[in-house]
Amino acid sequence: MFRLILITLVVLLGGCAKAPETIREPPKPDIQLQAVQLDFPAYQNHSVRWGGALLEVENKETESTLEILAYPLDGSGRPDVTLLAQGRFRVKVGGFVDAAHYTRGSEVTVFGRLVEQSERYLSRKVIKLPVLESQQLYLWPQNRNEYYGSGYCGYSPFYGNYRYHGYGGSSFGGYHY
Repeated sequence: MFRLILITLVVLLGGCAKAPETIREPPKPDIQLQAVQLDFPAYQNHSVRWGGALLEVENKETESTLEILAYPLDGSGRPDVTLLAQGRFRVKVGGFVDAAHYTRGSEVTVFGRLVEQSERYLSRKVIKLPVLESQQLYLWPQNRNEYYGSGYCGYSPFYGNYRYHGYGGSSFGGYHY
């Protein structure tokens, strides 16, 4: 009987996994995109945690580059796309990023090191974008009802009987590199 209860608990709690700590917790100091846009050399090689909505994925032979429209992060590290966008940044990821999963508008959070600035034309204007070298890239589930908080799992009288299913290879997202 004890073994059955233990197995049941493991199965139920296994769905209550959280995003990786580098995604949930901001680094110290928590450097914001606006500060880097004003003075990139002062922040080069510093670690940051930023997120937003994916605009573009470009795959090359040995790495991929993502362009992201930045939004403020909520308490769990997820971009809050209901707020005003803060600008753009790029992320270099070693290896291949599947554009079938990382689609335009997907919400991502990245932890990485500021390595360079790149230039891009936007409506006939040259803009400079900070570039991160990704140490942790996290794709959030598309359905926000499946996630409401830092590892909350189970029934909520306010949201109906939605379950938080955890992350990592599930059918709704949660891929991280």
